[in-house]
Amino acid sequence: DHLFLGDGKRYRLTEYSEPIEVDTVARALASGDIDNDGDLDLLITNWNQSPRLLRSTVSGRAPVLGLLLEGTPPASNIDAIGARITVRAGNRTQVREHRVQSSYFSSHDPRQLFTLPREASSAEVSIRWPDGTNEEFQLEAGSYHHLKQGKGLISSAAFRPAR
Repeated sequence: DHLFLGDGKRYRLTEYSEPIEVDTVARALASGDIDNDGDLDLLITNWNQSPRLLRSTVSGRAPVLGLLLEGTPPASNIDAIGARITVRAGNRTQVREHRVQSSYFSSHDPRQLFTLPREASSAEVSIRWPDGTNEEFQLEAGSYHHLKQGKGLISSAAFRPAR
């Protein structure tokens, strides 16, 4: 197994600690924020071995914005799969299609995380829902925001401190 770290421009192979550095044949990867601290943790399933959880404990990072999308049937699917998310903060624009799967035997946390520029405390968020309708929001960093199609912001929950 290899672990790559992205810096916003490229990915590089990382050095990682001894407990992770074992020969395995990985079969699936699931990413999600299992401890609700605003960063992605990884669960790796291996052939004939126990799964491994890689929990991120990074501190002093840039602000993060979390989103949970909910579509409104029958116009859109309940999980808002296929929605196009655009996040603008500072001089950075990020665009992502909402999905929860990406590879063989893998599924991911339905919540989306966006890293903002260090000086940003909020972001402009545009959602193009699966049925083609659009909504815009101004949201604070440091929280998960539950957005429901046609209803707007349902709730916000601050990230838990990393442990």
